[in-house]
Amino acid sequence: MLSINKIYGWLFVFALLIQIPSVHLFKFTDEILVVFMMSLVFLDVVLNKQYKKYKMLWAIMGVMAFYMIYSLVFVSYNTPKAILQDFVAQIKPFCYFFISYSIAPRLSERTKQIVRWVCVFNISAVVICFVLGLVETVFMHVAYLGLVSIVSAICYLLCSIDADNKVSRKDLCTVVVMLLIGLVSTRSKYYGELVLSLYLLFFYVPGVIKKIKLKHIIVMAVMSILVLIVAWTKIDYYFISGGQEDMLYDEDVIESFARPVMYASMFVVLSMYPLFGSGLASFGTYASATNYSRLYAEIGIDNVFGLSEDYGNFICDAFYPELAQFGLVGIVLFVAFFLWVNKRLSLFLYLNGKILYVAGLMAIIVLLIESVASTVLNQGAGAMCMMILGYLVSTVKHLDKNVAKMAYKEKGALEYIRK
Repeated sequence: MLSINKIYGWLFVFALLIQIPSVHLFKFTDEILVVFMMSLVFLDVVLNKQYKKYKMLWAIMGVMAFYMIYSLVFVSYNTPKAILQDFVAQIKPFCYFFISYSIAPRLSERTKQIVRWVCVFNISAVVICFVLGLVETVFMHVAYLGLVSIVSAICYLLCSIDADNKVSRKDLCTVVVMLLIGLVSTRSKYYGELVLSLYLLFFYVPGVIKKIKLKHIIVMAVMSILVLIVAWTKIDYYFISGGQEDMLYDEDVIESFARPVMYASMFVVLSMYPLFGSGLASFGTYASATNYSRLYAEIGIDNVFGLSEDYGNFICDAFYPELAQFGLVGIVLFVAFFLWVNKRLSLFLYLNGKILYVAGLMAIIVLLIESVASTVLNQGAGAMCMMILGYLVSTVKHLDKNVAKMAYKEKGALEYIRK
């Protein structure tokens, strides 16, 4: 029988290794990763006869196949080639999650040690590139320094949890240092991710919402204010003032106008196609920019600088606008997915697994915050976060909440459900 668990461990390490080259040097590496993972599924199905194990993967592929047919037959704002390209791009992150979830791997101690070494390597590369002024050469944009740092920190944290679901003080300090190094990205969204991550690591108490008290309200209010403070400059710049005093020929200012136009146009598209959206490769995606979608001219934004056919670099500058392609049905499914993931992760809190829950929540925070102003979900960092979430949720995939509560009362340890 083919050892799927061991091969998955190699792919997990590979996904972490490509965090830096996938940004700028070798952009096709995440496509290679998804091919490897789908090949692993194929081998497991053919050699190990494990077809039923992947029923949720088949389900998401069915949903995306429906949208591809819908895009080709009923709306068709782009060529079949572009629609197929967007189909692959949109299904990738969910393949990472559901393959990880279906395999339900258990990383060996050796694999975890290798993961920690790779995390240290990634952080060292971030520091070296920043100090030597090689950021644009290696990372293309300073924002990726923060992404590589926080993804490496989450992986290091996840692979430092011992049998009692605890992390040593040394490893926790290493995680904090990794998170702090990410500050060199100078991005406000990273500051927000950092504040929330530190809160979860050191101040979050399970059940705090159910047992809400004045001091908890104050702490949550302070955390919210801190996030707004560190992010306000960019919130104002991108969505309010637009930096009008220095707007000429500044790419950041161009971005500050193009992005609000995309967000506003998202609601126009939804009003036109409320149920299933405008279809794949039609709006807000890389495929709709490289093979220019006819929808942009139809809604009158093809003359906006940064969104035109000649210069459409800011069309796929944020993830959320592209949800207009999937309509209200797609948006509901997207929200339901993350709510379901969080609900499953919360079972760790019944099993003395706060750190496991925090690691998963940090991954969700990265995906949701970064998606405001980037398409990280379809990039290497998004692949790593979705693999982490799939790996974590698979640990409790067969666990009922009532059983989790019983485990908490009787043993309070995750090992209860691994027997």
